[in-house]
Amino acid sequence: MILFGAVLIQHRERTKLTQKEVAERIGVCKTTYHNWESDKRVFTVDYLPKLAEVFGIDVVDLFPGGLQVRVIQPANEETGATFDARQLYEDLVGSLRETIALLRDENNKLRMQARQTHASFD
Repeated sequence: MILFGAVLIQHRERTKLTQKEVAERIGVCKTTYHNWESDKRVFTVDYLPKLAEVFGIDVVDLFPGGLQVRVIQPANEETGATFDARQLYEDLVGSLRETIALLRDENNKLRMQARQTHASFD
């Protein structure tokens, strides 16, 4: 099982950055970032795009196969379920794609209705 902290360390070392440099670039204190690398603290997914940008990678590259993540409720960090991170990411992206497709379909229907309404006034 791969922990997320190990992934962060790998990318940070590859880019030859210090913990302090990464922390400054993503807008957290060094202690907070250190705790992420040591898997002592969790963070919100809002930081994933920032981390990917700092490391010069796609967000999906933060989720190698075998990585396990714990999904928690913000109010209580002690509870949560563990998921395969890559599968969770792929499921979320798939859900997002489905939502986008539904919104595009709805948008096209509304455009057609607007055209028909506009045509009836001409």
